[in-house]
Amino acid sequence: MLYAYVSLGRYKATVASPLVGDLDLLLYVDGALVDSRHVVARCPPYLVPLPDRSCGCDTNLEPVGGLAESQGCRPCYMGYHKGAPGNGSCQPDTWPIIVSSVGGALGLVMILVLVIFARRIYQRHLLAMAAAEREGAEKRRRIQEAVKGVTSLKFPLSVMPLSKLREQGRLMPYEEARDAGVLRCCDTMEAAVSFAADHPLVFVSHQWLSASHPDPHSQHYPIILEAAEALCAEHGLDPSKLHLWLDYHSSERAGPHPSGPPVRLRPP
Repeated sequence: MLYAYVSLGRYKATVASPLVGDLDLLLYVDGALVDSRHVVARCPPYLVPLPDRSCGCDTNLEPVGGLAESQGCRPCYMGYHKGAPGNGSCQPDTWPIIVSSVGGALGLVMILVLVIFARRIYQRHLLAMAAAEREGAEKRRRIQEAVKGVTSLKFPLSVMPLSKLREQGRLMPYEEARDAGVLRCCDTMEAAVSFAADHPLVFVSHQWLSASHPDPHSQHYPIILEAAEALCAEHGLDPSKLHLWLDYHSSERAGPHPSGPPVRLRPP
């Protein structure tokens, strides 16, 4: 309690009550009660009354420096709260921690899913590249084989002069023609090109008239001779230099085939 002289024996008393609410103020002078007053103690404007009749900071406010009555209150920082009036400090919110933990877990799961997805896409890309590389290699191999096929011979080129074919009087198989020495064979592409430069070559294709012999009754034979002679006459070719390739006398046989002509070991 603070006293201050006013005038003419009058004093002003300032009472700082530790409690709020209704109070009876008794004035004693020299041990004798001289006056009494009923007063109502209230908290400062920035404080609120508490259940214990003291003053403190309101909800979501905390004392500045821990001293609310002398330094006032301030709002809780973001992420902190105070659920009831009092002089305690604001406490960290639990829900941001929970949300942060759940969000972090979900983020890790999403990252893991993205990593797995990206890895599968990369693996598929690698497989596609490997398949494309194999396909490209196969195409290159086939092209090389095709180029080699037109620049080299897998089997000797065996042809028979038109004059020798006329002398035989029939179509004869390769083995017999070879043994009779009536075939001209070229083992390399260079030899075949050189031979064809001075000797016209005719490739004959015809239907086999039986499973074991292409011309068992000599039906094709005279027609082949006539066609070769007509070709020479039409193009001015020397019949003595004309040679014929015909599968029966130009390809080695592997034996009879049950549903067709004998299988040839050398393609045309």
